[in-house]
Amino acid sequence: MRTEAAVWGGLGAWLTAVAVGFGLFHGYDATPGPAAAAASNESAGTGSWQVVLYAHPHCPCTRASLAELAEIVARGPHGMVTEVVFVRPPGTPPGWERGTNWGAAGRLTGVNVRLDEGGVEARRAGAAASGLTVVTDPTGAVVYRGGISPARGRPGDNPGRRAVLAALRGEPAGPPAPVYGCPLFDD
Repeated sequence: MRTEAAVWGGLGAWLTAVAVGFGLFHGYDATPGPAAAAASNESAGTGSWQVVLYAHPHCPCTRASLAELAEIVARGPHGMVTEVVFVRPPGTPPGWERGTNWGAAGRLTGVNVRLDEGGVEARRAGAAASGLTVVTDPTGAVVYRGGISPARGRPGDNPGRRAVLAALRGEPAGPPAPVYGCPLFDD
């Protein structure tokens, strides 16, 4: 009898541990990164639609944002200017930004990849978390500023991607989606 009770007790403890672990993992997955700071809603008009994704070079969540960006590029208007801007924080050595995410971004068709040394441009855009995406229309007006992935490290159809594609069609983008990514800055 004692052995049977110990087995059932052990099984119950194991099931509880699995449930708690799953809950913690899902909670992290669904927690957005730091909120974006205030930024200007205007930029110099380029005559083209522009999509800029601010990214942390070593954030595993960024892979999902890059996958979503590839979908946006594939469905966006011809002539759209698309960039991934990797932030290299002050005090990090040259080349620190080059890694898996940089390589993945560089393989995206029609996407320019560049460095934001010290994060000056990202701060000006109000980017606080990797994955913040800013869309400007041909006149330079910001029509979307938010996330494009459904959760941390998870690609797939989501409100952010749908909002960007709507904006690129000239339709109302709707509310910005949360940005699911690692902090771009330690402060």
